[in-house]
Amino acid sequence: MRRRGAAYPDPAVGAVKEKFESNPLWGKLKGTRHDVDDTVWMSAVGMQGAHALLDDVAEIFKVDPAKTS
Repeated sequence: MRRRGAAYPDPAVGAVKEKFESNPLWGKLKGTRHDVDDTVWMSAVGMQGAHALLDDVAEIFKVDPAKTS
């Protein structure tokens, strides 16, 4: 299993995260929030990147990422 890093590991980004999450629209979102690794979700490309994203989704929803049907 890939180690999940903090969503905002750079301390300089803390203020940006706080500003973003304090926006009134943030509170109107429905569902559950899941922190993911920004490095994967914002810069992953190609098949390996797609697999990394799907591995995160499978982990969040507690399903087998290798199951084909």
